[in-house]
Amino acid sequence: MTVQLIRDDKGIDWYIEINPRFGGGAPLSMKAGARSAEAILKLMDGEDVDEQEISDGAIYSRFDQSVCITEGKGQIKGVIFDLDDTLYSEKEYVKSGYKAVSDYLGGGYEDKLWSFFEARKPAIDELMRDLGREDEKAEVLKVYRSHKPDIHPYSGVAEMIAELKEKGIKVGIITDGRPEGQRNKLKSLGLDIDDVIITDELGGIQFRKPCDIAFRIMATRWRLNSADIVYVGDNPAKDFQAPQQLGMRCIFFKNPDGLYSSGNRSGIEKITKIMELI
Repeated sequence: MTVQLIRDDKGIDWYIEINPRFGGGAPLSMKAGARSAEAILKLMDGEDVDEQEISDGAIYSRFDQSVCITEGKGQIKGVIFDLDDTLYSEKEYVKSGYKAVSDYLGGGYEDKLWSFFEARKPAIDELMRDLGREDEKAEVLKVYRSHKPDIHPYSGVAEMIAELKEKGIKVGIITDGRPEGQRNKLKSLGLDIDDVIITDELGGIQFRKPCDIAFRIMATRWRLNSADIVYVGDNPAKDFQAPQQLGMRCIFFKNPDGLYSSGNRSGIEKITKIMELI
């Protein structure tokens, strides 16, 4: 049922339409917690419909997508993390990869690779050119991307995740990148995560952030409203656009050790230590 009204300056509601159908504003109420379509399907199937939790105080703007203007005061029931430079140091992964490459080439090239990296040059390309072994580049890249990394979670990350889960809060990871490499990272870190989405596995690089598909999928799997989910990331250039539009609370981990530590994102809560989350 779609009900439209105008509230005048005296607080009187003037009802202008009542239609037995879904209207264009229905997705906004659904984002606030009204699981209308699901309720109708249950009723048609003879099932009971449980009382629904609506996010108190949420305000949305009517648009081609529902954009959260004011976050509601829903209870936090899920936390989604970025992976690289949020839960561990990506520089540690790079160094681990360079060691694997160096060992493959005969050893002794780790420092040279790192110097290229610090100079913001394509390290493997530069090294293979210096060695006159450019014809081996494809195999060397394969070694880097498929190696089993020697990486570790930031101090306190495992304990923080355990504490969130003890409180009944869902914990997930949404990360971009080649699936094999990201899976190897997750295996090496050994974190107890409820749900992981590697965006490239959804159908290619077009599903990487700031695409919102992965965030929608995880919220649907958890059967949670966006207002009840927190997203934590470190890259202001791409991490926060989608969760902000969906109405999730966003926290910018301004990681002093990270590759994007010089970035900034106005209007978003910031932390400089991942443990500050709890």
